[in-house]
Amino acid sequence: MTHHATFRIASTHTAARVPIIDEILSTVRRHLDMPLAYLAVFDSGDVVYRAVSTDRRAPYFEAGDRRPAKGSYCLAVRDGRLPQMLADTRMNPVAMSLPATVMLPVGAYVAVPLLMADGTAYGVFCCMSHDPMPNLSERDLAIVTNFAQLLADAIGSGVKADQDGRDMRQQIEDVIIDRDFTLLLQPIVALHSNAVVGAEALCRFRPTPYRNPDTWFADARKIGMQRELERAVILKTLDRLEDLPRALTLSINVSPDMMIHGNLPAMIDGPNSDRIVLELTEHNYFDSMTDLQTQIKHLRRMGAKIAVDDLSAAHSSLSTVLQIKPDFVKLDSELVRGIHMDPASQALTAGIVHFAKAINADVIAEGVERVQEAESLHKLGVKFGQGYFLGRPGGMNALQARMYQI
Repeated sequence: MTHHATFRIASTHTAARVPIIDEILSTVRRHLDMPLAYLAVFDSGDVVYRAVSTDRRAPYFEAGDRRPAKGSYCLAVRDGRLPQMLADTRMNPVAMSLPATVMLPVGAYVAVPLLMADGTAYGVFCCMSHDPMPNLSERDLAIVTNFAQLLADAIGSGVKADQDGRDMRQQIEDVIIDRDFTLLLQPIVALHSNAVVGAEALCRFRPTPYRNPDTWFADARKIGMQRELERAVILKTLDRLEDLPRALTLSINVSPDMMIHGNLPAMIDGPNSDRIVLELTEHNYFDSMTDLQTQIKHLRRMGAKIAVDDLSAAHSSLSTVLQIKPDFVKLDSELVRGIHMDPASQALTAGIVHFAKAINADVIAEGVERVQEAESLHKLGVKFGQGYFLGRPGGMNALQARMYQI
């Protein structure tokens, strides 16, 4: 996968969320009788001062200030070019070469890297004195080290979470830019004739290790990118519509958030909009039913049809269907599995079929994997089905070949 450079400001505010940090900095600074203590983290070639404690006798820097890491005490200590404690900076050529030694000035310091569980240094806990302090001892270093470990334990998991979030964002950005996913088409079949009447577009993401689509969209939701990822998948799916045989509809999975806020009418506008079926997923999770209904009316005026995915007997699910009044309701595969041997599932399905007729909707059964299931569903009044028995997901050629298997 191509890695694309993007302008990103890393989330380095983790430390600010932990009130104990200011107390630790002040306690250690006063114990060492030094005028300055700070916690700094590394971010994209910079040092960001997340917390600062001073004796107010001189202006230093403030929490939130960002400086280049190059030439800093933090980087020199992290990289091992400076020791973690120096009682007199005049005795060390590296210390004397750093601008801060003269500018602050720095006569002595104790600085301990903050380590993540894997040993990576993500920051430095540092105390500084303007003057040399010949009485600094290993005991002082041990105290700072212990408090540094306390800080690491307090914020280390948050820093890792921030880094994981940045990595996740970069990966999703790359997938969107590269369109690094493939689309499979699964036939939707009329159970009475075995004829293909449509296809559902199923997304498969290419990056390794393989993760299922639900995981990708859940990750995108965590970092506020679900809409962008959905838009990329929908646009690529719409590219396939012109290649699809004219007699077939194309079903596209859409979240309520995308339905309400994603400007779908502009995306599907065109001569083939009447061949599009928008399958509403996660239909129990949305902000406003009124907004959802408004968008659905707009989409229907363009000829698009609406389906509700994975219908169950749950009150919230049925309530949503009553308010949306979709063109199709899709039976959950859990209800379909083994239905020919389960009178209870048959009774529930018959009830859903009756319910669908009352709202002028047709029923599509998902997960049909046996001929007996297909026959049972047909007898119960289910018009359409999809599943491995009726046709596996595949490319356009596989779909066209399935159309002739009647």
